[in-house]
Amino acid sequence: MHKEALDIIQYLWEQVVLLDDATISRQIGEPLPLIFTAAERGNLDFLTILIRLYPELIFKVEHDMYSIFHIAILNRHEDIFKIIYQIGSSKNVITTYKDTEGNNMLHLAAKVLESPSRLNVIPGAALQLQRELLWFEVTILTLSINKIHLIVGHMR
Repeated sequence: MHKEALDIIQYLWEQVVLLDDATISRQIGEPLPLIFTAAERGNLDFLTILIRLYPELIFKVEHDMYSIFHIAILNRHEDIFKIIYQIGSSKNVITTYKDTEGNNMLHLAAKVLESPSRLNVIPGAALQLQRELLWFEVTILTLSINKIHLIVGHMR
C-alpha cells in the first residue's frame, strides 16, 4: 500500500512540476504548508519525491522563516536533515537562514525538546541526554564544514 501511494504521489507531482512557479505555489498552498507538514511529521519518502522533481523547494521558508531543514532539526528528524548532504553547495546558503528571532540551525539544534511525545523516544534520562548531545554535535559538524568551505573558497 505504501509503495502504491508513493507511486501516485510521484505521478501527480510529475504533472504539477510541468506548470509555472506561480501555479505550483497555488496548487500546493502558500506558503507551501504541504512540505513543512511533511518535514514536521518526518515524511522522508514524500519530501524526497517532491525535492527530486522540484529542487527549488529546499529554498522555501514558512512564516517563521524555517526551511524544511529547520523544521527537521526542531522535530529531530535526522533522515530529513541528512538530505542537506545531498544538495551540494546549496547547503551553504540554507545553513545561513535565520528565523524571525535570529536563530540559525545551530541555535535550533541546541534548544531543549518541547514535545513530550519526542522525549520518550529513548527511555531513560541518560540515554536521552546522550542522544541530544549527539544530535547537537552532528549539527555543529555540518555547519562547521560549510563555514570551512566558504572560508577556503574566499581565500582562493
